[in-house]
Amino acid sequence: MYQHRGTLPASQVTLSRHYAHSDYDLIVYAASASRDPSAQLSGASATVTNATTGASFSTRFSTLLDNEQTAQFQIPSGQYLVELRTAATSTTPARALWLARPGGVYRYVSDRAQAVPVKVVFGGHNFWGGSFSETASR
Repeated sequence: MYQHRGTLPASQVTLSRHYAHSDYDLIVYAASASRDPSAQLSGASATVTNATTGASFSTRFSTLLDNEQTAQFQIPSGQYLVELRTAATSTTPARALWLARPGGVYRYVSDRAQAVPVKVVFGGHNFWGGSFSETASR
């Protein structure tokens, strides 16, 4: 359902999608730095937290074994911190990693202090993410 706002000429009518929201506002991705399929991504979870309000939203990645996974969110506009919680494997414990931008390149790091918020615009098909190292390093 689209909703007209005001009585402007047709060329200036603003359409609201507030009640017919079917698109994803944010897609978060994570990729293994080695580009090999990673068991740490299989069933891992992504959490986005609004940097202003503290509201958080979580979802799990697919359990398929792959070198990249995506998670989709329908969330309000704002600045969000992105957390990746990897799956435990027989050789690596589960880890909490944060989307950061060290050296100008987005990637997941273990130091939460390095996390940078990403901008999400309602209905804007925002796509954020980066690679992570399968070894427990910063």
